[in-house]
Amino acid sequence: MKKNEVFYLDPLGKAPATDLERLLNIGMQMFTTTVDQRQKWAYSTMVKYVKAPLQPGGTKCGYCLMHFTKELMLDSTLMTNNFYDKHMYSQKELDDIRVE
Repeated sequence: MKKNEVFYLDPLGKAPATDLERLLNIGMQMFTTTVDQRQKWAYSTMVKYVKAPLQPGGTKCGYCLMHFTKELMLDSTLMTNNFYDKHMYSQKELDDIRVE
């Protein structure tokens, strides 16, 4: 991972909404201007869409996000390796997060 990169993960596998992209772009431009005026923020090259495991069904995104967070804390290379091409969390993996 590099400095000033933003990673976007969505358990539904969708790209961010246009308004979210706009807000992120404005926020990062303000941040980079405050931190280092020589540095430029380029949304197209600094936002990385990570192929994260999909959630099974439409109501378990909280558990998927907790699982993302736990896995990323244990292994930050998951961001650049698209979670090693894992396509979906199993029901057991989601149940384990519920217990924790």
